[in-house]
Amino acid sequence: MAKRIIQDIIVKKREAPKMVPKAVPQAKPAPRVPRPVPVRKPPTVKTSTPKKNKTGKFIFGIFALLLVIVVCAKIVNAFSSVIIKIIPHAEIMEVDTLIKSGKADSYDTRYETMEVTVTKEKSVEAEGTEEVSSKASGRVTIYNAYGSETQNLVANTRFESSDGKIYRIQEKITIPGAKIEGGEIVPSSIDTIIYADKPGKEYNMESGNFKIPGFEGSPRYEKFYAEIKTPVKGGFQGVLPIISEEKQSEMRKELELAIKDELFEKIRMQTPDEFIFYENALQINFVFDENANSVENPKFTLRETGSLVAFLIPREELSNILVKKYLGEDFIGKVKIKKLDKLQFSLVNYDEKEKLIVFKIKGAAEFTWIIEEDKLKNALIARPKEIEEVFKTFSSIDQASIVFKPFWWKFFPEKTSKISIEQNTSK
Repeated sequence: MAKRIIQDIIVKKREAPKMVPKAVPQAKPAPRVPRPVPVRKPPTVKTSTPKKNKTGKFIFGIFALLLVIVVCAKIVNAFSSVIIKIIPHAEIMEVDTLIKSGKADSYDTRYETMEVTVTKEKSVEAEGTEEVSSKASGRVTIYNAYGSETQNLVANTRFESSDGKIYRIQEKITIPGAKIEGGEIVPSSIDTIIYADKPGKEYNMESGNFKIPGFEGSPRYEKFYAEIKTPVKGGFQGVLPIISEEKQSEMRKELELAIKDELFEKIRMQTPDEFIFYENALQINFVFDENANSVENPKFTLRETGSLVAFLIPREELSNILVKKYLGEDFIGKVKIKKLDKLQFSLVNYDEKEKLIVFKIKGAAEFTWIIEEDKLKNALIARPKEIEEVFKTFSSIDQASIVFKPFWWKFFPEKTSKISIEQNTSK
């Protein structure tokens, strides 16, 4: 057993007795006021989305927006269009030149003819009556289907109608020989005037054929014949109402003026757009109808028929002739004359046999440069951001403006059909 030393002994200290305080009388506590119960907000539930899903929705939204934009752009572009308003280059030049026009290729240009007729009548009270006896007459075409040799017909040669009436020619004529083509005879012809052998209305004919009685009994009888070209008329025998020559002349002037106006109107209405009609490029004939009166009618009736033969000149050919004469051959197809109708036309000569007319054209001609529309459209589509530069390459254009439809869509369509060009010139 080990020795114990004083340090190993722990002396426990005695604790001081606890003092209990005397009770102190307390005041009564104040009545308790209940606290207001706080309103609790509903708990916020936080949800978390994976980062990958958020990115996918964002990309999808961008894609959908772009798709809507593209579709809208396609729709607008499908209905969009462009109008290009252009003032072409033009120069005014004084022209004064003679032009030959005919059927042969050696002439400057060709011409076509158009014939129209108008018949009008006017009646007034007769001033008296007179005995009238007149023979019918009219133009016929005589044909030679017999042979290649010419055939002479003497004056007063008879022609017989199908109903046996006799007509005659007053002058000697020569019928040209027929042509032989491929072993077959092609009849020749000549026009002349026949006169009824006797007066009377019964000799008037609108159409019909004639034989030559002098050839009866020979092959020529069937091979030479005539056909009415203009009505055979004027035949009459009896009493007719009359008026003075002065009154009749006055009536004819009124009728011819009215007929002439209607003839011009007909020609203008019937002239094709590719031809030009000048009022001086024509021939007018008036025929007085002597059969307009009858003994049964106490009034004097004047009837006249006007025939107008117009020479129609092709617009393009006339334009090219003037371009060649005043600008040079290199400008044909690049420049044309506008408002050809405004130039002064005068008929210098008409050779009916050669089918040749010579006329003069004079006045201020408007030479207008031709715009290659398809070429311009394609250039603008190919270079939509260089519009001014494109127009500079077209020397035929003086001014131009572009109208976009709709106005806020400033893009050229991809098709030339969506681009229209308007030129402020008239033909």
